[in-house]
Amino acid sequence: NEADMTSEVGHKALGLHIDAALLAPSNAAVLANLAGCLQDAVNKVQEPSSLPHVYANAAQTAKEIGERALQLQPTNLAALINVGAFYSTIAPHRQTAQVLFSRAMDVAPAYATSSVNYAAVLQEYFVELGLVQFLYHHALALCQDNVQALNNGGLLQKPPSIHTDTSEQMFRRALSAQPYHATSLCNLAALQYSSKRDFAEAETLYKRA
Repeated sequence: NEADMTSEVGHKALGLHIDAALLAPSNAAVLANLAGCLQDAVNKVQEPSSLPHVYANAAQTAKEIGERALQLQPTNLAALINVGAFYSTIAPHRQTAQVLFSRAMDVAPAYATSSVNYAAVLQEYFVELGLVQFLYHHALALCQDNVQALNNGGLLQKPPSIHTDTSEQMFRRALSAQPYHATSLCNLAALQYSSKRDFAEAETLYKRA
């Protein structure tokens, strides 16, 4: 199924955001909302090439609009997160993503997503793992059911065998909050298969994913 943002309702929402940007081209919040709308379209489909023509180059366009929002308002939280998310997917620019996510945390330290995004980009490149662990703990203190923090935190604990129970607990908490979270299902299945040797549950989890 196509993502909501590529549905008829999604097209209308995009149209409204574009109209608002045309009416207020120097309003950072309006531009950040438009960038977020475009980014959602990209995030919600597995194959960006399947997006309708209206969303062609949506990620790049969202990044450019988000950067314009940041020029107008450097502390705009939505723009910091959206532009950071774009750069986090490009290895040579991961440090740019780190800076943006760090700024987002400074702007909204009580917003769990800021902490999780910052941790995720560090974790992806295996740097400052002590800080990564702290950031996930911080996010979970703010929102104990944050699925991404639980899943990613479980992966962080996973390599040393003495931590497999902690990893399992975190994956199960993620699935308690979101029972069909595919990444958590696969991670728990892999853990059960490789470390716990519980092949039956591993198979069940993979099938649910």
